[in-house]
Amino acid sequence: MVGISIEAFQLITLKETDPNWQSSIKTRIISLNISRLMIIQFIYFCDFISSRIKVLNLLRIEILSTNASNNIKVLGNIKIIKSLDLCISEILQLTCEYFKWMLLLNITLDVISITIDIYWIYGGFRMENPNFIQSCCCPWSKIVNITLLFYSCNYIQKHRDNTLIEIFEWKTNFDNALNSKRRLLLQNLHTSKFFLNANGFFYIDYSTLIGIIEAITIYMVYFFQFMSSNIFILAIERIENKKYNNDSAVY
Repeated sequence: MVGISIEAFQLITLKETDPNWQSSIKTRIISLNISRLMIIQFIYFCDFISSRIKVLNLLRIEILSTNASNNIKVLGNIKIIKSLDLCISEILQLTCEYFKWMLLLNITLDVISITIDIYWIYGGFRMENPNFIQSCCCPWSKIVNITLLFYSCNYIQKHRDNTLIEIFEWKTNFDNALNSKRRLLLQNLHTSKFFLNANGFFYIDYSTLIGIIEAITIYMVYFFQFMSSNIFILAIERIENKKYNNDSAVY
């Protein structure tokens, strides 16, 4: 919703007179908002999965604290946990499969768009563009978008890691013969680390986000150097044109 509001503010405040330009901007805003709605749907799924994993972890803690004399009840609860764990793993796989192209395209295009927007913001600042304040609003919707995506995916990963740690501790703590059946059932629980990914091209976690920030920073250094050289050339041309106009006025 933040991204939609920022894009709408940008559309309202721009004062161009070309109708074709206005139509292209409106089309761009509509397409961006459609993609934002898909991202909101993905974030909702992430929140749902995270809540289920938290409930499953609480259930595991309850089973772990159950008295050993209630072994039959514990074994039944472990079977329930096993079924829930398989369901959550399947939901994670289906979510990743359904949103894989949306995640890949949106993250890639947003990173490219943020890089270009920062480039033009810097250029507008150097060239004293009157629409500089409006242009500063351009990248923020994409920044919010990427931040929410990576936060949601990392939130799932955090709770999933807690689950794996608890399973490992339970497997190593069941030492006596009375708990051998519990250990046998726990061996069948999923202990493999799961990562949400963008169609297999990259994982959606904080390490990837740090890599994106580093890449944008490197590109900006090159772009700023390129723009500074162009501005220097334009400044020389303006001085020469001004000198030529003054000489023409004298003659």
